[in-house]
Amino acid sequence: MSKEMIVIFGMAMVTYIPRLLPFLFLTNRQIPKRCDAFLRCIPPVALGALIVPGVFTATPEFPVAAFLGVAFTAVYGLIRGGIIVPVLGSVGIAWPDPGPGVVARARTLKKEYRLVSKETQIMNNMKTLGFSEYECKAYLNLLEEFPLNGYALSKNSGVPRSRIYEVLKNLIDKQMVFEQIEEKNRLYYPVDPQIFIKKIKTDYDQVFKNISEFAGDLYTEKKKDDKLVMIKGRKNIVSFLNLLIKGAEKRIAVSIWEEELNELADEINRAVERGVFLRGIFFGENPSRKDPPHPLVPPLISHRRVKRYMAEKKERFISIIIDRRHAISGILSRGEQSRVTWTQDEGFIEISEDHIAHDLIVNLYSASLDKEAYKEFEAFSDNAHNHYFNYSDEEFSAYRKMLT
Repeated sequence: MSKEMIVIFGMAMVTYIPRLLPFLFLTNRQIPKRCDAFLRCIPPVALGALIVPGVFTATPEFPVAAFLGVAFTAVYGLIRGGIIVPVLGSVGIAWPDPGPGVVARARTLKKEYRLVSKETQIMNNMKTLGFSEYECKAYLNLLEEFPLNGYALSKNSGVPRSRIYEVLKNLIDKQMVFEQIEEKNRLYYPVDPQIFIKKIKTDYDQVFKNISEFAGDLYTEKKKDDKLVMIKGRKNIVSFLNLLIKGAEKRIAVSIWEEELNELADEINRAVERGVFLRGIFFGENPSRKDPPHPLVPPLISHRRVKRYMAEKKERFISIIIDRRHAISGILSRGEQSRVTWTQDEGFIEISEDHIAHDLIVNLYSASLDKEAYKEFEAFSDNAHNHYFNYSDEEFSAYRKMLT
């Protein structure tokens, strides 16, 4: 059984037994009249001793309200008796026009409530940094009033006396509190918050640096291999791409459709703003026909014959290379059935780079031709396509009739 349950059980017994014993031993017994009169006077006397001081100290700035409420209750109770009417009447008399003093007290209470709420928030923040609840209470109370000895700090902060010196030792070890002995009395002072916060920042910066270096070495040595990781679901894929783009340092190469570009645009823009080099192919409406143009179109080259490409493929493919360390490629037009492959394999990354570079060269070259030369180029491109895929005459004819 826990200490709390023992305390609760003990308090229940102490409260219950004095009520049980008279019930067991005095039931059906004749009590002397004087003793009965004395016992009957105890409830009002006890209630008066408990309630009356509270009534007159509850609103010290406006004592008239307390006096009028008590006067009404006393007079009405003597004449008519009852409980409900005296209570409601006294409240009704005391409530109107509380006066500036009560208003000021209410504002003070509200301010104190805000301070308590703020203190709770700060304690939660400190717990996030690894401080215990008792350490938070002791340090925050010591900031408010110092120097204090262990007993006074325990009383002010609510930290048990049996724990206060252990808590203070922890705070001293963390360089948040220092101890000074004055005439055989140990007094405790808080360290300036700005100093200890700066120290914590320095400590955590060093911790993060150590973890980053060690974890990075482990990841580079142990995890950089030729594995291909399948990522499923369009939302998961877009979220993962945004995460990788957020960490980009030097270069991003893309072959991307407008639908996906719109969802990655914010993170790509931030990467470009911090100096990351962006190049690639953009599948979407020609920039010159958009008003206003897509903010990321200028560094990207618009792919030719997009409608024909879509009629042929019927899917939206994506290929992204980040810092020549990550390659992601796959289909993103199937909603949650979409799938892409992520790898850090150098060979796969090289092939993906060559694919985007080749597409870029072809589209830049075709865009540089005049109208007649462009027709000849597309006719040559169609024949090369036919040569590679070995279409039948019927299939090649259908291919040529696709929308351009």
